[in-house]
Amino acid sequence: TSHRREGGGGQVDLGAQYITATSSYQASHARHYKELVKAGLLRPLISQTRSKLVDRVARTEIGEMMLVEEHGRTGKKTGVSVSLDDKYWEDPLESGQPVHLMRSSNYVTPSGVESLVNYFWAKSGCVVDTFHPLQTLDLVDSQWVAQTGEKVEQFDCVVVTMPVPQLLGEYPAPEGLVGGNFLDIVRRDEVVYSNLRGVKYNSIFCLGLFYDTSLQGTAGLDWTVKYFPKDPIIRFVSMDNIKRGDSTSSTCLTVQSQLAYAQANLHKTKHEMTDPLMSHLLSLLPSLPPPSSIISHKWRYSQTSTPYPGEPGCVLLHPDPPLMAAGDSFTHSNMDGCLASATTTVDSILMGLKL
Repeated sequence: TSHRREGGGGQVDLGAQYITATSSYQASHARHYKELVKAGLLRPLISQTRSKLVDRVARTEIGEMMLVEEHGRTGKKTGVSVSLDDKYWEDPLESGQPVHLMRSSNYVTPSGVESLVNYFWAKSGCVVDTFHPLQTLDLVDSQWVAQTGEKVEQFDCVVVTMPVPQLLGEYPAPEGLVGGNFLDIVRRDEVVYSNLRGVKYNSIFCLGLFYDTSLQGTAGLDWTVKYFPKDPIIRFVSMDNIKRGDSTSSTCLTVQSQLAYAQANLHKTKHEMTDPLMSHLLSLLPSLPPPSSIISHKWRYSQTSTPYPGEPGCVLLHPDPPLMAAGDSFTHSNMDGCLASATTTVDSILMGLKL
């Protein structure tokens, strides 16, 4: 969640736009969803429904129509058109069982996605040091020694959740590289090291546009969110405050680029991409007035496109004292993937420290 730097207030989510949970995660993570909804940090968009069982699903691209083919009735096939805007299917646990076509549960975050992170940190009781980048991590006398500036601390266990390329000391590294002997230790296991190097990420450029008045219903903005699937540059535009249920505040727009466009411009900075994105946005929305303030952002490591093999939740990089790599790089890039990784990581910590 990014906040307007100048006066006037306003915020935009430049990363995750919705929290989407399939029926299986709605069950396994029910406690978390109920807590977050009760706390007002998640607001359901739609109620969950479920369709009939089907034997085979021939999928097209999400957002288009698809054909559900049913077999076994005197050799005939009957087609039913189903919109996939918010539907998914679950593979059967056992071979030969039918596929479940179901509708996911979708949520928005009224206070921004950062409110979910803050909620879990507050619930943990941990004191979090922000803007406190790790500079070196060394194994010294059976303890991990971490240094940030002049501050040196010792730990019995370390969990790293940074993007894997940065963990491995590979460029580009937007937040900087971590020095120390930990990387020599990680490289000792050739299989694990090779698997880590195979983790891949998508990249996108984003803009957050802030206005001093409400543009709802004007400037061609007669919608809350809009996808541009065939546009070569811009993929998604959202009236972020309206999406979050805030219709009284001044307008805040979120703009996200296409993945292919970001990939072709990875060598450029977020500042270099601000003008091209704004220029193209105005070609799509020519009545849009100039914003009062702009925030640009480059997600060099956005969603995980190729996670760690097997999606284990976390990986033990050194057993004693434990050093673990965790996060959505080891599951999948959504809230449920993060919760699944966190659960697995806690179990691994307890086991590693013999608690």
